Order: sequence, then C-alpha cells, then structure tokens
Amino acid sequence: MDAWPAVDSASAAVTVAAPMVAVSPSVAIVAPTTIGVCDPLAMDISNSVGSGGRVWSSITTTVQATSSNATSVARLSAFLRNAEHFDLQSAPPPLIPARYLDRRSSYTFTVTVCNFLLQCGQASHTVLVVDSLVPTVLIPGLSLRTVYRKDALGISSAANVLFCDGTSSNLDLAFAWAVRISSSSSGQGAVDTGLISKSKDPTKLTLSAYALRVNTLYDIMVTVTMASTLAA
Repeated sequence: MDAWPAVDSASAAVTVAAPMVAVSPSVAIVAPTTIGVCDPLAMDISNSVGSGGRVWSSITTTVQATSSNATSVARLSAFLRNAEHFDLQSAPPPLIPARYLDRRSSYTFTVTVCNFLLQCGQASHTVLVVDSLVPTVLIPGLSLRTVYRKDALGISSAANVLFCDGTSSNLDLAFAWAVRISSSSSGQGAVDTGLISKSKDPTKLTLSAYALRVNTLYDIMVTVTMASTLAA
C-alpha cells in the first residue's frame, strides 16, 4: 500500500511598514488666471507628481472668494465636494460651470492631494471672473521646469474665446510672450528683451540653446488678446 506524501504548512502575519523617507506629492494646477462672464473654469492637476504609482488616495478642493456673496460661495463649495460632478482624477479635467462663478469676483482654489503613503501636498490658484468676454489661455505642464543651458526651451499655450451661446473660437487672437528674470523681492523682474522666440507659431515660445543664463529663475508669461476688441 502506497503511503501518502508528508505535507507541512505554516503561516505568519507580516506588517509592511511605510518607507523611512516617503515620496511627497507636488501639486501642479493648470488653470487660467482670468475668465470671462460666460466661461466655465477647467482645473487640471494631471501634471502633479508623487502619487507613488497609484491613484491619489484623497483629493480635496476648497475655495475662498472676494466680492461674492456667501450663498454663491456655499453653492460652489458644495459642488466641489461632489465627486460625481467634480473629480480631479478624471480625464478630461472637470469643468466648474459659469453659473457657480459670480462676475467681478476673485476665487482662490486650494487643492490638497494625498498618496497611499499618507503623504500630502497642496497648491493654490487664483482666478478672476470679469464682466466681459475674454480669451482663456493655458500653459499645459508643470509650473516650475528645469532646462539645461545646452538645450532649447519650448513652451506651448492653448487659448480660445467662449461665447455665451456655447460656441467657441480660437481665431482673431494675438499672442505676446514675455520672459522675465524672477525677482524674489517683488515677484516680477524686468523683461529680458534679448530673449526672442524662434517659433513661427505664435502659440508657442521657443528659445535657442544657450539663450538662458545658468542658475537663473525665469518667469514666462503669455498674454492673449482678441484683435477685434483688444480684450485680454
């Protein structure tokens, strides 16, 4: 008679500890600084880093407003808390409808993200709602970038005008780029007039290799104007 093979087993509980130095999130908010009275507001945090390779464990968005009544702010805050309508992990980014934003008001949105290692990061962005139609312009990507002097620098923008009937247009727009050496005291240094874009596409800024100084922080801005009305 054949004998059954011997079988042995053991079990143990293992606790996985968090790393001594956990990755911390860095939040990047891409959104316009000025929008028109009929514009919804798009907020994109997809360029944020530090999730640890997983989806964010939590995202919270709060808002403070000036020149806006308390009822309107409460309605907007309730909308931001509703993940079904406002999910910053969705693609494309969610829109805050214009009906939640009062004209002639300024809103500061603060986004806090946390990863599965319980590390959190935060960033804020201020948007002004004006009482007219204005172009909306975005510079996609991280707000702080590093480039080697031997490499060319390329930055793109995206702009359009949304009309109150729901249609939009990117025609009749003029783009003006400015590069400033950042000033830590005033926050806005002098424009470096020697830095001229080499791009033939006005929506893009291209600076040649070796055009920028080493160990220097620059502020790059683009102003978009409706050529027919001069609204910017």
